[in-house]
Amino acid sequence: MSLYSSLIRPVLFRLEPETAHRLTLTALRFPVLARLFVPSRPPKEDQVMLMGLTFRNRLGIAAGVDKNGEVPLAWRDLGFGFAELGTVTYHPQPGNPRPRVFRYPHQQSLVNRLGFPNIGAKAFATKLRWLRTHHAVRDFPLGINLGKSKITPLPDAPSDYLGSLKILHALGDFFVI
Repeated sequence: MSLYSSLIRPVLFRLEPETAHRLTLTALRFPVLARLFVPSRPPKEDQVMLMGLTFRNRLGIAAGVDKNGEVPLAWRDLGFGFAELGTVTYHPQPGNPRPRVFRYPHQQSLVNRLGFPNIGAKAFATKLRWLRTHHAVRDFPLGINLGKSKITPLPDAPSDYLGSLKILHALGDFFVI
């Protein structure tokens, strides 16, 4: 049994879900704390080539976990084969009012009604540009999940998506809508 499963996970599950999530992302910014989350067995190397990209393994971080691209390299260091960052919208937005995340421990499930809270495509691009400039991430594909801004009327959705893509196209290895 790892330190994570015996101590950290039980503590996190006593906290409100969004607080636990925010605390986890904060801890992952510090290598000493990030090591507490490392699984006792590293994931099996299972390299996959897809769409011209090399994935170290088939296990990735899904969109919604790292909405603002705060710790993309931590996912690599934890053994994931790729990360899908976001969801990012053209306009920054706070998301839905709280409460918006609900745990159902007996079903081992969680309902997410966050509403795409994020810093917006321009701020997200600044973070990713800095990362790409200062770190080699060729061995770890970074996907970007794009969403429609809440303030954008549905008929204008294509322009909203295109605006985000224009800002972020050079920074992501793949995109998901």
